[in-house]
Amino acid sequence: MIENRTDLSAWVMHFVHDRNPNNDPANLFNEGEITPLFPFHEDPSKNQRFELWEMVERASTLAPDDCAFCVLMKILEDGHTRAGWSFRSNRPTIYGPRAACCFTEMPLYALVDYARRRKRDAVGAYAIGLLRSEFFTAGGRPAIYGLSGPHREQQSIGSAFHWPRKLDAACGLGENEQYRYVAMNLSAGRQIDWGHEREWRWADVQDECDCPGLPMNLINSPKLLS
Repeated sequence: MIENRTDLSAWVMHFVHDRNPNNDPANLFNEGEITPLFPFHEDPSKNQRFELWEMVERASTLAPDDCAFCVLMKILEDGHTRAGWSFRSNRPTIYGPRAACCFTEMPLYALVDYARRRKRDAVGAYAIGLLRSEFFTAGGRPAIYGLSGPHREQQSIGSAFHWPRKLDAACGLGENEQYRYVAMNLSAGRQIDWGHEREWRWADVQDECDCPGLPMNLINSPKLLS
């Protein structure tokens, strides 16, 4: 908590939740192939650097519907917070060419209450906490809620998965920053409002990490966090 401000926090949290195979498009996307991971980058040549982690996943005992605590132990074992696309109903909620890690800066008391209200496969009782200042230095940035103009999207290459999901150039947000975008609509009709999550995100915009996520305890990865 920031001194004298109960509504602000010096920390960002990455919720660890129960696994839900319905939100994992890997098996369907790979059409029965043995690779267990959905691509972390739309460019196959850039995604190849994660082949080691394909083998790690094959050796993993983590079940498709495993509990949040097991996922937390896997994160600590891997040494990084895994980036993802946050698929919902076969559509990614992360825009742009690369996956991202999602955090929130809600104070701890608000996090606990929020976790109780959400489904266990969306928000769990466990989290990875990082100092916001260190997360910023590592490249983490606040989410961008909504656009100044209309929401327009490019046609997805993988139409069955609506992936990769990108904003049209007319929206004015470059591909390297689209991972930060969160749709918002507060006008009449179908309202979309996730602003209460006070979300921060990280993506490997330089495409330099050899793990598919934010390195926290990997000797040979860039020293993003120490």
